[in-house]
Amino acid sequence: MQNGDEESRAQGPHLPEYPPRGGWRTLLESWVSRQRQLRARVSAQAQEPKTSLIDPSPIRLTSHPKHLSDLRPLYEINERCVELLVSAARTDCPTLPLVCYLRELLCSAMPDTLARAAHRPLLLIDMQLTNGELWRAATDRPVRPTPRSACHGAFPRPAAVQLARWTLSFAWHKVRAAPHELCLLGISTDVARAIAQLPITEIAPVAERYCRYVRPRWEDRPAVWRRLLLSAQSEDIRRTRDANLYGIQLLTAELLAPVGRSRSAS
Repeated sequence: MQNGDEESRAQGPHLPEYPPRGGWRTLLESWVSRQRQLRARVSAQAQEPKTSLIDPSPIRLTSHPKHLSDLRPLYEINERCVELLVSAARTDCPTLPLVCYLRELLCSAMPDTLARAAHRPLLLIDMQLTNGELWRAATDRPVRPTPRSACHGAFPRPAAVQLARWTLSFAWHKVRAAPHELCLLGISTDVARAIAQLPITEIAPVAERYCRYVRPRWEDRPAVWRRLLLSAQSEDIRRTRDANLYGIQLLTAELLAPVGRSRSAS
């Protein structure tokens, strides 16, 4: 019995299967089905003779697909990211190339537009969440300093630390409670397992050391951000749906690409 306990401890904590069988496909199909239902409701309301305006309730924050958990923490992280981009755009000399490209859009955007841009069912920041080697180092050597990175942080350090803590805490929870939703965060399988190994007491220290890796997602693809911001200027559910699906497709492709390369190499 003692040998069995030692072997169990050596294998580490039991983790739910990630990604689950059919998880991403089920998630996407559920989201698309929900959007179709919302579109049908809006069309039916528009055809009623006594209805002069379309009820905006189907696109409220509390309306989520059935298979998704509460996404408000995700929206809050996105909102903070968008706020930081807007603040950078309003400075005299923005240094981030993405902000320079989007400066006019960011500075002219209304608050409701920025809110819609942030309320996407996907994480708009990245934290090297597909770099398994980097996050395994955080698990294997949690008290050692991380290797110095050649890149500089995209955000001021206090804001970057805040975003890192929120993101890592949210990811740590999702690994345990809803692993089928990790694709919305752009987290690869090996990174998910590494984050799951972190003790809860190490989340804040690791986030502080890894804050320099917090950057806008698709920083090198400003056209993607432009598409997201332009779609947020309209309350048209179809434009929002198309932009969200496009973002989820990009995330899924990024997660599947390393798997495809490893399989072809083997």
